[in-house]
Amino acid sequence: MQPDDSEVRILNRLVTWRVAREGWPEAIEWEGDPRHGTILGGQVGLMYSFGESNRPPRSYRTCIFSRWASTREQQSGHKYIYICLRLSYLSADRPDIGVEGNECARVMANPTAQAYEKLKCIIRYLLGRPRLVWVFTKQDTSRHIVGNCDSDHAGCKITRKSTTCVVVCVGKNTC
Repeated sequence: MQPDDSEVRILNRLVTWRVAREGWPEAIEWEGDPRHGTILGGQVGLMYSFGESNRPPRSYRTCIFSRWASTREQQSGHKYIYICLRLSYLSADRPDIGVEGNECARVMANPTAQAYEKLKCIIRYLLGRPRLVWVFTKQDTSRHIVGNCDSDHAGCKITRKSTTCVVVCVGKNTC
């Protein structure tokens, strides 16, 4: 008799232990809380997904900002900060929005009208793809570690700030 799969919630993240059966290996599944996309959609007035949501959000590096946000948007800068912080929390479970969330956080002090549009683009993406499940399969012990590093010197066209990323891979689950 096979034991059933086990599920547990950790800070509203669903962690599932899948037992090996019928050709499927033993695995652990990790899923972030999909309600964050809906909450963010309500914050900016987007409750439904749009056609644009199936494409990944464009990076800020392709956009050059020419005008500042209107007075109303400048007064609601705390709302922009709140949304950026929620995106930052969500990016721990959703690496597909990590870079875009970082780019939004760069203009948190003085958000522009284009920054608000960028936030809406990311939220449309989250509404169109509310779930992302990480699957970690059981594997043998690995003796090899692979490290990758990437640096983009002065990559932001507005602030000329640099971005650096380091990824360390152990085994088959991470590379």
